[in-house]
Amino acid sequence: MRLVRQLLLYVIAIFAALVSIPSRADLVGLVLNVPSGPPGATLSFEGTLTNNTSSTVFLVMPSLLQTGGLTPDFSAFNTTSPLQLAPSETTGPIVLFTAVIDPATPVGTQIDALLSFTGGTDLADTGIAAQEFFVVNVTAPVGTPEPLSVSMLTFGFAACLGIRRRSSLFQGNPIR
Repeated sequence: MRLVRQLLLYVIAIFAALVSIPSRADLVGLVLNVPSGPPGATLSFEGTLTNNTSSTVFLVMPSLLQTGGLTPDFSAFNTTSPLQLAPSETTGPIVLFTAVIDPATPVGTQIDALLSFTGGTDLADTGIAAQEFFVVNVTAPVGTPEPLSVSMLTFGFAACLGIRRRSSLFQGNPIR
């Protein structure tokens, strides 16, 4: 099933590239750190963008093509990324987008996605300037102990020590 989803994603990406202005995905290098999380979690996707050309490249708009399960929000990209990259300029790690994993997504699901940035050598370019395929793993939620259970455990341990000390005093034996 996963292979079928990946193939479908690749076919859609190739079709989109053929229908739009010819792809120039080598204009900007994209390195993406892919997080994982439980259903309902908000994930922050950080990465770096590097201009691979000898001219200024404008970044127009990000988009996410996926198999389902993520609700992306690109407002972080609009506030943290530069509008343009000078020749050989690198952004450094910035938040490219955030996404919420659908709460109904089963644990163990792998969400296949393709992140694309349109842009080019002027603001009117709408070709693909950068793209990256990635997989998000939906993990089980991590349980944390309740503060009350830790205090109850401490109180129980203290009570056991108190009972032992009291019984040893009645028997006349020192505590060892």
